[in-house]
Amino acid sequence: MPNGTKDSTFPDFSLTERGSSGTYVGEFTPDELGNWQVVVHLASGDGQVTKRYSVGSYDVTGVGVAVEGVSTQLDSIGDTVNVINTAVASLDTPPMIS
Repeated sequence: MPNGTKDSTFPDFSLTERGSSGTYVGEFTPDELGNWQVVVHLASGDGQVTKRYSVGSYDVTGVGVAVEGVSTQLDSIGDTVNVINTAVASLDTPPMIS
C-alpha cells in the first residue's frame, strides 16, 4: 500500500513462466496513487524479491499530447526567429547607391 501498510485485501495473482526460462511474469492494477512496494516470494517464503515503484496521476497519452503541444510551440518560435534573422540580415546589407 502507498502508506506503508500491508494490504490484507489485496487479491492473489498468478505468475506464469515464460517458456522454460525460470522467469515468471504476472500483473495487477494498483488501486491508489502513491509509492508502492511489492514483495514476491515462493509459497514457502523462500526466494523473496522486492520491487518499489510510484503510481502517479498522469497517463502516457496525456504526456504525449502535452509534449506534442510544446513541440508545435517550439516550431512556431523557430519560424519567428527565422523571420527576425532575415529582417536583421536585410538591415546589415548597405543600400545600393546608384
